[in-house]
Amino acid sequence: MVGDFVTIEDTDLEINVLTRIVELTKSVADQYKYTLKLTDHLEVQLIQRLYSEQEDLKKIIEIGYGGDIIRARRNWKTSEELRTMVFDTDGYFDMENIRPASVETGMLSVGAKSTQYILKEIQIEGNYTGDVSKFHASAGELIHLSIADEIRTWTLSANDQDSLVNATPYYIYAKCTKEPGYTGQIVVDETQRKFDDDETYYYFLIGVLHSVVDGVRGISLTYGQTIINGGFIQLHSITADKYNELRNTYVFNGDDSLDASFPFELDFEIVSEMTAIQSVKLSFRISQFRAYAKTAASGGAVSSQSGGGQNPTSDGGGVVSSESGGGETPTTQNETARDTGTISANHAHPYVPPAPFTGPQTANHYHPIPQHTHLVTIAAHTHIGGSHTHVVTITAHTHTGGLHTHGITYGIFEDSTSPTIHYHIDNGGGYGAASGNFNTDQLDIDITALITTVGFKMIKFDSNARCRIRAWVLCKVDLTA
Repeated sequence: MVGDFVTIEDTDLEINVLTRIVELTKSVADQYKYTLKLTDHLEVQLIQRLYSEQEDLKKIIEIGYGGDIIRARRNWKTSEELRTMVFDTDGYFDMENIRPASVETGMLSVGAKSTQYILKEIQIEGNYTGDVSKFHASAGELIHLSIADEIRTWTLSANDQDSLVNATPYYIYAKCTKEPGYTGQIVVDETQRKFDDDETYYYFLIGVLHSVVDGVRGISLTYGQTIINGGFIQLHSITADKYNELRNTYVFNGDDSLDASFPFELDFEIVSEMTAIQSVKLSFRISQFRAYAKTAASGGAVSSQSGGGQNPTSDGGGVVSSESGGGETPTTQNETARDTGTISANHAHPYVPPAPFTGPQTANHYHPIPQHTHLVTIAAHTHIGGSHTHVVTITAHTHTGGLHTHGITYGIFEDSTSPTIHYHIDNGGGYGAASGNFNTDQLDIDITALITTVGFKMIKFDSNARCRIRAWVLCKVDLTA
């Protein structure tokens, strides 16, 4: 059951550990199929409580649960029918030996050697497809623990039977071959059969398919064994309409990061069927904060817009000059005189008259000057400009990048701090005062006195530095069902 310890051993993997069952899931279709959840967070503790004086125990029993009256009546009828159908499958018991009003003994063992087996992956259905005249048993295995020196396994095939009589109860047998090959079926039969009376088959009694009561056939399973010894009962399963008290242990756990601004909260629950809280213990581990990072691909081209035209200016840098490249000799026409000397700004050209004019003279006349040129020599020089700026106009435009990707890079960042931790407990009415400070892992802090009612509870962890907390709460309570 939940809260018990189991040993896991594997010689190949060199595993041999004792661990606790924290969750148990049972198949509705197959009562022998379970799923267990284990944890090794908690230290192993063995607590045995002995109550020697009855007056020291004060219990108040409230009988207010009527239950399912129809089902209770059906259970009573099937129990009475089962009592009349019980017989000695092994031919071992002497019915004359026990006839007292009470039995006093050191140990009581209930069950026959032939019924010490396990049914694996088997489904047994009366009222098959809603019809009380039909019976169905699925395929599976029967693993017998005591029929031979070694464990023996039979492979069972599926079986269907119909035309069952409403008023007739039937025995349910596993009909298995005695010779190697070890096959069989689950069948129903009206006849009482000892397990090894047949030469060919074993008839291992599984239980009873009851007669029809209120339109339903019940099934009572009788295989297995019950040992009653002192204050201990060892058996396969318990079926009851109501449990007055059942002790249960369950664990709530969680983990998260926290810092001075963001606390970590752990939720847990005390179920409404609780009759008494035996203990509630808190444990936690303090770890370094851890963060995970990665980069992703960009997905395509990107562009950015300039925002419009602009008119930036650049400074001329002050006075600039350009050189002429040397003297030049330009030519002017319509002069015959030639002067090869230096020409000043104000100058005259000497005139050489032509041959005497012999014609008649008029008052107004011209003296023709023959065609000629002037040669001017300009000395090497420079042109000097003043300080200035250049104005450049840039039109509106965009910058477009090509398709590209960024490689994915994974990384783990782990902080390195020395946090101080404390916690607050909410019993359902808000968080209480802070606990003491802790700098190390803690195991089994007893908080039983702070948890007094059923319903949701919370524990809040505060830290003065960034870190990580793994916490679990172990609740041990007595339940009614």
